[in-house]
Amino acid sequence: MRIDRDTCEEILVTITRNKTRSLLTAFGVFWGIFMLVVLIGGAQGLREEMKSNFEGFATNSGFIASNNTSEAYKGFRKGRYWDLELADVDRVAAIEGVALATPTISRWGQTAVYDENKYDGVVKGIYPEYTQIEEQEMTYGRFINSVDVHEARKVCVIGKRVYESLFQEGEDPCGKYIQVGGIYYQVVGMSSSDG
Repeated sequence: MRIDRDTCEEILVTITRNKTRSLLTAFGVFWGIFMLVVLIGGAQGLREEMKSNFEGFATNSGFIASNNTSEAYKGFRKGRYWDLELADVDRVAAIEGVALATPTISRWGQTAVYDENKYDGVVKGIYPEYTQIEEQEMTYGRFINSVDVHEARKVCVIGKRVYESLFQEGEDPCGKYIQVGGIYYQVVGMSSSDG
């Protein structure tokens, strides 16, 4: 398209004759471009935030949990609770394409006590293989190992929030005992991972 002097004059006359329409059109174009930039920027920021939240965590992992039944089945009542067992972990591990299956158990609202200090949080029972799902960055000591599991040792690894609540800054928690639910566990490590 060739632009000449007559075309430019016609555009200028049209814009000055319809000032309100021209202003609203210009504002609409500006607003559309502004919103596009904001939405793309926000989506990119959210994506990066989510990526940083899952850092060190296997993003292709899945979790299976039991819940109450929603239907009556073969004489059993509706709302019946059932549990998963270690044999179920072996069944899942046997599925083609599953690289790792490891059991975990979580108890919410537990209180950890050391001397006069307390911390309310979550207690997880895990196996050493769990580090392949959620990477653990150890600041003190070590992670749970297969000997701990085989000998059913009462040992634990604490997170940084538990450490900050129960121990003095710079204090090595390894070898100390914390009480959770009336049972004493020896601290063998402290993980500073965000998970």
